[in-house]
Amino acid sequence: MHDYDKLGRFIKGRKLPEEFKKKISEGMEGHKVSEETRKKLRLAHIGMLKGIHRSPITEFKKGLMPWNKGKHHSEESKKKMKMSHKGMTGKHHSKETIIKIGLTNSIALKGKFLGEKAMRWKDGRRKSRDGYIRIYKPEHPFCDKNKTVLESHLVVEKYLGRYLKPYERIHHINEIRDDDRPENLMTFINTRAHIKWHNIQEGMKEGEIIFDGGRLQI
Repeated sequence: MHDYDKLGRFIKGRKLPEEFKKKISEGMEGHKVSEETRKKLRLAHIGMLKGIHRSPITEFKKGLMPWNKGKHHSEESKKKMKMSHKGMTGKHHSKETIIKIGLTNSIALKGKFLGEKAMRWKDGRRKSRDGYIRIYKPEHPFCDKNKTVLESHLVVEKYLGRYLKPYERIHHINEIRDDDRPENLMTFINTRAHIKWHNIQEGMKEGEIIFDGGRLQI
């Protein structure tokens, strides 16, 4: 019996079993191994016996100096690595890349593809994640950071003849958020009046309901 390590490698001496040698010679019959290949195999075998490295060339010996000690990157190399890193993090894109992925609101474009010039422009009308319809109105005094206003606000403002104040609240009668027909909208003076209407719907004080589209004669 021959001794093998945990990885199944033969470790007792340098000689292989005769049976194993016979199998190798039968498999290599008709094939010639160059001296260079023999040298590589021999070095690899030595590394395997040490159980640390495939080759003694890659083995770090105590007292040897690392190959990169004292070496520094040039300013040009540092700049290239910095630019590569920025691209990998996704924080910086070329204008072509920004256009491809649809970042129409990117600061890098400085408004070049905003509004009517945006690739996804649909008459300035879009549905937000919370289900409301928003209209692109950069001239509106109460537009959000994306220059949009709720469509329901614009509908009520048209009937009232003025801008809605930030604390005034819109309510959809049928609870469908993207149904902004005038007859489906109500407007309350503040959030408290809106909540009060949801709870009791009776006993509302005069002035608490600014607009009631349900009473319109369509």
